[in-house]
Amino acid sequence: MPQGGFLQRDFVAEIDKVDLQIGPIFKRTQWKFTQYSYTYRQVFENPQEVAAWKSRFQRHHGKARQFWQPSFDINVRLKSIGSGGTTADIYADDYGIYGQQHKVLAFRMMDGSTHILEITNAVAIDGTTTRITFASPIAFQKSDVYVVSYLSVHRLDGDTLEINWIGGGKAEMAIRMLELAPYYESDET
Repeated sequence: MPQGGFLQRDFVAEIDKVDLQIGPIFKRTQWKFTQYSYTYRQVFENPQEVAAWKSRFQRHHGKARQFWQPSFDINVRLKSIGSGGTTADIYADDYGIYGQQHKVLAFRMMDGSTHILEITNAVAIDGTTTRITFASPIAFQKSDVYVVSYLSVHRLDGDTLEINWIGGGKAEMAIRMLELAPYYESDET
């Protein structure tokens, strides 16, 4: 479990190498592209939240079942939201190779709700700004947004759930998750 103020993100990829004495060696993998693996950590305020996460863990069946999840540790920094329209400006470095693979954004709001918007187009405005166009109108203001992240398909990278009780009914949990693919409507499971 990560301790302190750092974030660890691993890259899982296929490795092909050639040993000139014995020939090609392959480490087989089920993925065509590099996958992102990270520790998902959550603090629970009461036993009811712990019970809800245990239930969610059982539904995912460990490594067996895919589910969609916003990667809220990969934040998209908003510059502005077009008033009453379908566009938003973000910092250009938040739409690199990772952003180009993902076509859906999850907006977590200050009130705890989440809005999901599909990206239809992204255009570089200048060296620091990318303008994103969404398939549907944006029904909120920038000041209402807590955090923005890409949405993708994940699976748990372990079959064991460890919960550490802190005291006073509070607990914390950390579990490895593996991002399998960017989220698309046809991929929902």
